[in-house]
Amino acid sequence: MKKFHLYFFAILGMMLSVASCTKDDETVTTKTIDFESVLLGAQGFWNGADGSGKFTTDGATFLNSYTASTFGDYWGGFACSNKGDITTPGYTNQYSSAAGTGAANSSQFGLSYGGSTITFPKAVTLQYAAFVNSTYALIEMKMGGFGKKFGGATGNDEDWFKLTIKGYATEGGTPTTLDIYLADYRFADNTNDYIINQWTSFDLSSLGSVVKVEFSYSSSDNTGEWSNTPSYVCIDNIVYSE
Repeated sequence: MKKFHLYFFAILGMMLSVASCTKDDETVTTKTIDFESVLLGAQGFWNGADGSGKFTTDGATFLNSYTASTFGDYWGGFACSNKGDITTPGYTNQYSSAAGTGAANSSQFGLSYGGSTITFPKAVTLQYAAFVNSTYALIEMKMGGFGKKFGGATGNDEDWFKLTIKGYATEGGTPTTLDIYLADYRFADNTNDYIINQWTSFDLSSLGSVVKVEFSYSSSDNTGEWSNTPSYVCIDNIVYSE
């Protein structure tokens, strides 16, 4: 009986040791992308004019395209900004957050325009991120301009503006898709209609393990195949684990 007890406790000790090693080997690290370390320059934004095609911060790379022309410079993908003009309408105010600051009153935030891509050097699990409309897009939807005033003259038009996020577990694999409505006027009760004008946290965990994330936009207000709603969103405090 004594030998049995010794044998039992020896096996138990080995099991605890293995469990402890396994736990250590599977330690999860959580990181937050807050954009505060991105160098903006005197103008208060980075839009890819340096020709680098990307910026990297907090373990993620944000892709960018930039074209200079005689008709004006053009950028797409991701930019970074500290602009918070919440009143000026139009394209000249394209870098501002409708909340006036970054998330949690921080200084800087990411800004996506059109098709946008984030990559990671190894697989991560996105947990959540904060989003708000750009001032440019919000005023267009609220007041009209190049596009229509959401809700129309009566407020009953069922307008919407949507961000679609695709997460890829492997490069070129089949993505998992998540839709986030940045504005939604489809409710029977018009008092429930909204345009996001404050930083709002969204759960991204349904995307699963990802090495690449793509943003795209769609709207109820279109001319042919082109959206009349400015295809921008501000993003901040992206939390992920690896």
